[in-house]
Amino acid sequence: MNNKQESILRYIQNKKLLEKIEKSLSKEIFNELIESIELQKEYVEAKVSTNAIISYKDEILLVRLNRPESKKWKLSLPGGKVNKEQTFNQSLRQEVYEETGITSESYSIEKIWIIHNEPMETCKHIFLLKLKEKISSFNFDPEELQEAVRFKIKDLPANPEEYRAPRLSKFLKEYF
Repeated sequence: MNNKQESILRYIQNKKLLEKIEKSLSKEIFNELIESIELQKEYVEAKVSTNAIISYKDEILLVRLNRPESKKWKLSLPGGKVNKEQTFNQSLRQEVYEETGITSESYSIEKIWIIHNEPMETCKHIFLLKLKEKISSFNFDPEELQEAVRFKIKDLPANPEEYRAPRLSKFLKEYF
């Protein structure tokens, strides 16, 4: 197996399928397929996430992480990776519910920011969610999160080191 084939194998992650494809196609067509997949890989490996700034009046909800160990107690926005079979809205609803217990009936989507600063960095879709009423308790997996915390916008922590991603501090200051 040559380097290109090994690269494609990592891409499709199924050696038997690759062998079947190779046997069923002429060498020329198989090589064209390999070239085509190599070109497409540059465009399909983007990581995408949805995150939520959940607000009610002059408050914003942040979560404190419980893992990984290096990020324990750091502040973050509720959110996570978009799975291949999900739309952005489905991912948003799922992540907000999993990390806070808040259902989509409880908020409206007011604004969306898309942040993608570096190649191979996760492309973040940050949704501003306005709660229809104040929520008094939150449900989340304690293995993932320590707590959900409401902050008055004027009292958001200023130290970037308190955040999972230090640039989140800058982002929140800039837009709020």
